[in-house]
Amino acid sequence: MFQTHGSNKKIKGTVVLMKKNFFYFNDFNASVLARVKEFWGRRVSLQLISAVMVILTYIPSDTPLALRKYRQQELEQLRGNGTGELNEWERVYDYAYYNDLGDPDSGSNYARPVLGGTSQYPYCHGHVLE
Repeated sequence: MFQTHGSNKKIKGTVVLMKKNFFYFNDFNASVLARVKEFWGRRVSLQLISAVMVILTYIPSDTPLALRKYRQQELEQLRGNGTGELNEWERVYDYAYYNDLGDPDSGSNYARPVLGGTSQYPYCHGHVLE
């Protein structure tokens, strides 16, 4: 919590504790004495990296060139490789088609029947066919 003129403010964030490199000069206002004390482990300095992280979304055609490789890798992980059994986390983007309904190249007796519009298979008009 931070106090600003009598009011309290909360900031959501994550604290990451790591050793600070002595030669990391991101804080230009720190004195030499403060850096020496940090070096000997007697001080802790905090730096707010970002209070809000923005993740932009892009449609495939507008994805920046630098992100396209990572997007392709992500899609491959989510979709699977299209062979074998699907895993629980994979999305189904493959379409299985079946060509066992007819074989018109072998003759008219093997052609797939047209459903509707014929006397043998008439259109259904909401009534029971005989």
